[in-house]
Parts: sequence; structure tokens; C-alpha cells
Amino acid sequence: MSKKELFRIGLGIGVSIAALAVVFYFIDPKQAVQAIKKADYRYLLPLLGLSLCSISARSMAWRAILPKRLPFRKVFLAVNAGYLLNTILPFRMGELGRSLLLKPDGLGFWQVLPTIFLERAFDLLIAIGLFMGALPFILQIPHGSFVVLLMGILVLAALAILYIMVRYQTPLLDWIESLDTPWKRIQTQIHEGLAKILSGLGILNEGRRFTLAYAWMALSWALSLAFQYLLLLAFLPDAKILWAVFGLGAVALGIAVPSSPGNVGVYEASLVAALAVFDIPSSTALAYALLSHIINLGIASSIGAYALFQEGIAFRNLFEYRDGL
Repeated sequence: MSKKELFRIGLGIGVSIAALAVVFYFIDPKQAVQAIKKADYRYLLPLLGLSLCSISARSMAWRAILPKRLPFRKVFLAVNAGYLLNTILPFRMGELGRSLLLKPDGLGFWQVLPTIFLERAFDLLIAIGLFMGALPFILQIPHGSFVVLLMGILVLAALAILYIMVRYQTPLLDWIESLDTPWKRIQTQIHEGLAKILSGLGILNEGRRFTLAYAWMALSWALSLAFQYLLLLAFLPDAKILWAVFGLGAVALGIAVPSSPGNVGVYEASLVAALAVFDIPSSTALAYALLSHIINLGIASSIGAYALFQEGIAFRNLFEYRDGL
């Protein structure tokens, strides 16, 4: 294991430990346990259904992004296997797991990776939209709806810029390569990295396919939002949809920070901090965050374990596959 990998592991674990330390310093775990016991578990079955449907919609989005049309079942199992591996292994091994599961279908790692990058880009855009879209109403900014509309326009502008970069990637890459700079090594790395990224964004040149992928991704997020709101109602019958919008955006941005496998600690800290804005008791917020994390991880991990078992893939296969790239 290289020093760089050790550093990444140490950084991720350190972030998670710090997040957990902050959470449990300010919150009495006994009170959180009591809040979990008092939750309305009549919502549990619908919550399980919403989580499963959200993963299914995300699988359909990734299926549309992939350069080769594959059966839904294959893509669905690969997505969940990726979640499981990212939960228990470092180095984002889930991306390798997805690629390894799709290898028999003729898709290699460097074909799969850009599609995951685009999926993450969709996630980031939607997460920022939710988080920033909720802020004007939380801060009671005048004409908040106009501010949300403006941010929507900025998101569309960002997608338009990406589209232009993909459409004219050859002249763009040639221009970067022709620049006369003293930092040739950095310039080469930028050129190579951008070339790989743009090659995986070819879907932006295909309007119908792009719209289909984004529509499925938006549906996945809408189902996730319904999940978070329903779970809030299990703890707080008078919960507002705005709380779920802001919380979902906050946790999505929070887990983008490097942390331990499964985003342990960071997930909980992000939700607790977001809900504190609405004066929700911290013990209730922590109970809600823990249950949200457990349900989502439980469903994805269970299906992911089945996928790996069915394909006969062991953890050592992932590291062997990585070393062979």
C-alpha cells in the first residue's frame, strides 16, 4: 500500500472520527436512543419501499448513461454492489466493483469510470440546487423564489458549458496542449485528465439519452426527498418539507468530503447540523440521521452482497483487478 493510499485512509478516518466526536460531545446518546424508541414505525414499510425505488431509479439513470445498453437487473445489482463496497472498503472500491461486474458484458474500467463521474456530477448539481434553493426561505430573503430561479438558470448554464466543452473537445484539448507554460508536467496531467473526463461525457451530445438519464436521476432524488420527509414525520409529526429539502442537500454535500467507508459520522453530523437550523432537538436529529443511514445502507448492502455472491466476486478480486489496470 502506497503512502498516498495510507494518507487517504488516515484522512478519511480522521474526518469521520472528528465528526462523531463533535456529534457525541454535544448530544447525549441515551436521549437519541429514547428518540429512536419513540419513532412511529408505521412508516417503516413505506420507507423501505421509497429507498428501494430510489435506488432503482438511479440504476435506470446509470443504465441510460452507460455506453452499452444492458439489462436493468445487471445494472441494478452492480449499483448496489458498488454501494456495499464503498461502505466497507476504502479507495472508493465500489467503482471498481461496478466495473468488474460489468466486465463480462464488454465494458472495461475506463469505459465505466466516466459514466460514474457523470452520475456524480448530476448528484452534485442537484444537491447544490436543493441546499441553495432552501437557503432563501430559511434566511427569509425577499423574493426567495426569484433567487431559486436564478440558481436554476446557473445550473443550466453550467450544463451548457459542459456541453460546449464536449462538443468542441478536440480544439479545446489541442489548445491546452499548445500552451507555452513552464509547468509542462501539470499541463500534461490537466490535458490527460480532461480528455478522460470529456470522453465519458459524450452523452451530453445525445439530447434524448441525456434527458432520459437526467429524468431518472431527478426521480431518484425526488424519491429520496420523499423518504427523508416521511422519516422526519416518524419523529416529528409537524415536520415541514423544507426541513427535508435542506437536510437532504446538506447530507449530500457533506458526504462528498473524504471520510471513512460508509461516510460514518459525516452523514450524521451533516444532518444534525442542517436540522439545527430549524431548532430541532439535537437528540431527535441524531436519531433521525442514524435511522436514515441504517435503512439506506441496509437495503443497498443486502442487495450488493447478493450481487457479489452471485457473481462469485471476492474482495481479493477487486484488488487484483485494480493492480491490473
